[in-house]
Amino acid sequence: GVYNTLCVFGTSISSKVLCFLLSLDVKCIHICLNNDEDKEKNRGKIGSLGVYCKLLSYFSRSRICISPPTLNDFGDMNKEEIETWLSNLSDPGSNLKQMDSDIKSHYESGDISKSVYQSFKKHM
Repeated sequence: GVYNTLCVFGTSISSKVLCFLLSLDVKCIHICLNNDEDKEKNRGKIGSLGVYCKLLSYFSRSRICISPPTLNDFGDMNKEEIETWLSNLSDPGSNLKQMDSDIKSHYESGDISKSVYQSFKKHM
């Protein structure tokens, strides 16, 4: 039941993947990198925030959302867990205040670079 997916193979989006994404008529984008919340640093979340900031140069904030899997990775989830995740997806743009707060917090802690943060600030 999950369609139109694109794998980035890591915690950032390459220029080739971005160009491909721009060639599509994309209505909304859910960024779904790993959920590393049980680790000292949640690299999946940090990467997701970076991808979000990069996508802001090309897509409206109201069309982008970070939607991590409920377990570490979709490969760790069974069909029912994925269906539950899918039914609980937020609408892109519904959590902008939380996104703003997370990006600022991760910038201040040094997890997000100055250039990525400046790109984000331009699109606020």
